[in-house]
Amino acid sequence: MAVHDIAYVELYTRDKVSALDYLVSAMGFTRVADSVEFDRSSVLLRQGEVQLIVTSGRGIWTFLDEHGDGVADIALICDDVRTTSDAAAAAGATVTTFAKRGPVVSGVGDVCHTLLPADDSATGLPVGHNWVVAPGAPMRPTGRIQRLDHVAVCLEGAA
Repeated sequence: MAVHDIAYVELYTRDKVSALDYLVSAMGFTRVADSVEFDRSSVLLRQGEVQLIVTSGRGIWTFLDEHGDGVADIALICDDVRTTSDAAAAAGATVTTFAKRGPVVSGVGDVCHTLLPADDSATGLPVGHNWVVAPGAPMRPTGRIQRLDHVAVCLEGAA
């Protein structure tokens, strides 16, 4: 059982237009696809192997009210999703399984971790969304950022 890579990071934001403008113009990401659901809308951005999903809408208001704009999901690619999810549950994590996404493991605060198999999607688009590919968008845009290989978590110390 091992986690091999970060598939994507999903950011929740109140102001998707400003977040997208910054990530595209200042950070060099490319808009690859859009997904609209009844209570939220998302945009998939890519640069190198890095995928960011930027989501806004009333379906995420509770998260935003409690935490503000920020990371909501760090999706992980696993060699054995079931074994990884069972190990997480045995270690005390809450594991919820969704039909469209697969197992989702609780993380720090309200950040979660969607567990994905290495051969997740033939289209290369993250599961759990109804993606519509942006016309003319390259599926693997290049740029300065090539890989997301770690995540730092900062916690407030005990008083």
